[in-house]
Amino acid sequence: MKLNKLFLIAGMALVSLSFASCSDDDDYTPGKETGKYDVGFKSEAGSISVPIDATEFTFTLTRGDGKGELTVPLNYPMLNKEAFASVPASVTFGNGETEKEVTVKLAEGMKVFKKYAFAVTIPEEYTNQYKPTDNYPVLKFDLMKEDFMPWGTGVYYMWLFNFAFPVEISHSDYLGDIYRIDPVEDLGDGDYFNGYCFRWSGEFEAGEEVAITDITGKDYTGTFETGVSDGTYGMTSIAWQADEEVPGVTDIDENGFCLWFLVKYSVSLGSFGTNYDGLYITGINGADK
Repeated sequence: MKLNKLFLIAGMALVSLSFASCSDDDDYTPGKETGKYDVGFKSEAGSISVPIDATEFTFTLTRGDGKGELTVPLNYPMLNKEAFASVPASVTFGNGETEKEVTVKLAEGMKVFKKYAFAVTIPEEYTNQYKPTDNYPVLKFDLMKEDFMPWGTGVYYMWLFNFAFPVEISHSDYLGDIYRIDPVEDLGDGDYFNGYCFRWSGEFEAGEEVAITDITGKDYTGTFETGVSDGTYGMTSIAWQADEEVPGVTDIDENGFCLWFLVKYSVSLGSFGTNYDGLYITGINGADK
């Protein structure tokens, strides 16, 4: 009998809790609606370069359905006024439009070869978080004014892998003696090459000093990923050995004119040691060297 009473009391408590949870006094605010317009950015670029004389740049906004006119607010969580003169507060899609190019004006005081962070977002109610899409609700990248232009071609040799592959080389008139080994997107097996900048007099003579630099022309002192992985230990990185007696030099051998860079290869577990990577120059502005 006592057991039945206990069950009865427990049942009454549950009923009481149910009524309490359904009380009209509860404060409930629904979240913002999502997925209504399927608006997003066409890319999620990490870095963008524009010419030195550029006064503006653009990015693309898209929507999944082109029916009717739609105005989308744009938010800018980080905006450096030294670089960005004006940004649109919103973008309007006309009826039938699914893409819209957005223009940002650059400030006159924007410095050359300086990275400026830029970010723009779309309010949640204009995106679609639950639908597979190629659009992104946030666009973030570093913007830089630079003037690297195609200069020549070459073959890059990686001592660690005893591996060589063709590359393109660019040059900056603004920086003068700074060149760049341009990135290579596909080397096979998922590998790529990030490339890097270097200082060279431009003279095709043996014994000229060369040095790895950052994109502004300053000596590089850090480590950067090559894009090429070791089959056992994963991604490899390069460190420029600027403190050594002969860190970088030009030479002429049976394969032609070459720039040699003393680098240390490493992976997350440690170093493979130090030796010279080479850049053989094979052509200048379309002419064989």
